[in-house]
Amino acid sequence: MIKKVMIVDDEEIIIKGLYKIIDWNDLGMEIVCSAFSGEEAYTLACNNKPDIIITDIKMYDVSGLDFGEKYLKINPNCKIIALSGYLEFKYAQRAINSGFFGFLSKPLDKKEFIEILKSASISIDKDRIREKTICYYSHSLRHEANYLSSCLIGDDLGNDDLENIKKYFPIDLDFNLGDDHD
Repeated sequence: MIKKVMIVDDEEIIIKGLYKIIDWNDLGMEIVCSAFSGEEAYTLACNNKPDIIITDIKMYDVSGLDFGEKYLKINPNCKIIALSGYLEFKYAQRAINSGFFGFLSKPLDKKEFIEILKSASISIDKDRIREKTICYYSHSLRHEANYLSSCLIGDDLGNDDLENIKKYFPIDLDFNLGDDHD
């Protein structure tokens, strides 16, 4: 499945450069939108729901860190990669502590950038598999609970039903349903 990417930077040349230096299709990704400010980015991200956001940290209005922290509150599965021309550890530390996927310094090393994009893509795939698995088991569990409920509440509980219940639920059902009365 194609991953949707958003680029956020207050410098147009950076955005245009990121469009061109990476073969997005080869990575199974497409750029769905770009923004020049953190405020604009939040609105676009809410509307486009990107899987991956690449954001500059320092921008003239809302920082990439503030934008990313705010967006992760409504979409915690989004993988945000912070970029910075500043080599200050506090920016990287805050990004990682806030749940960002990664942090790279400008100028970007193309190979390193591609590796973090691939890693983000793999992480997204794992998240999707985890969500589908949880959904499957949740549905299955609801079905089994409904079955148990209908068996226990119904009047026509037979030995086959008891065997099925014992198979799926660890409860003691060892009693006789026969018509024998002592």
